[in-house]
Amino acid sequence: MRLRSALSILLVMLLAVSCAKQMVTVDPEQTVRVFDAPLSTVGKVLLTLMAEYDLKVTGIESEEGVIRTDFHEFDADSDLGRAVLQAYSSSEQIEKGRYRLDVYFFEIDENSVRVAIDCTVEKFSGTHSAYNFHWQSQPSNGEIEKRVFTTLEERLRQQGFID
Repeated sequence: MRLRSALSILLVMLLAVSCAKQMVTVDPEQTVRVFDAPLSTVGKVLLTLMAEYDLKVTGIESEEGVIRTDFHEFDADSDLGRAVLQAYSSSEQIEKGRYRLDVYFFEIDENSVRVAIDCTVEKFSGTHSAYNFHWQSQPSNGEIEKRVFTTLEERLRQQGFID
């Protein structure tokens, strides 16, 4: 009888683990890029992008080459929400998400700049069975960083810095 109970518990635990979704996390190589453009140009384009993404800049440390933003909220059903937010289990319901960026940029040489993005993602979620919704961190999956880098590259290309 004890063996049957133990096997039943083990089976339930294995089923629960197999049903849980695997979180996709950002590869560190997705958070850093080098751009062939002057530091001042990259900095100006990054600040423009922050405004276009409706990110409120909370701090600029020009000596260190850092731009910090406040959290920006988005709906879970939006394109960004579907691309970024990840449920821990099939019973988790996500209502909205938010992210903030710390963008680090420094000059490698006069025409080359290294840009690194640290993206903090949070989701407002809970379970279907009880209204216990709260903000919780989740790993970035690299989508926001990719969007920023892609747009930065396009803008630098438009200005003639990238072929």
